[in-house]
Amino acid sequence: MSTQTTTFTIPDMHCESCPKVIKISLEELPGISAVNADLATKNVTVIYDPSKVTTAQMSTVIKENGYTPQTS
Repeated sequence: MSTQTTTFTIPDMHCESCPKVIKISLEELPGISAVNADLATKNVTVIYDPSKVTTAQMSTVIKENGYTPQTS
C-alpha cells in the first residue's frame, strides 16, 4: 500500500472537542491510516491511501461536521 500525507488547516477549530470530532469522522473513511488533529496549530494531518480516498472526500467530511478545511 502506497500512502500519502496531506495537511488541512481548519481555522474554525475552537475547543478541545473540535479535533476529536474531525479525527473520528475522518477515521471512518476507507483508506485512512492515521489522523493527527492539533487544536493549537489548527492543523489536521492525514496519512491515507490515495487509491481508496481522495482529499476532496476528506474535505467533504470535514465540511459536513461544520468546519472549513483549507489545504496547506
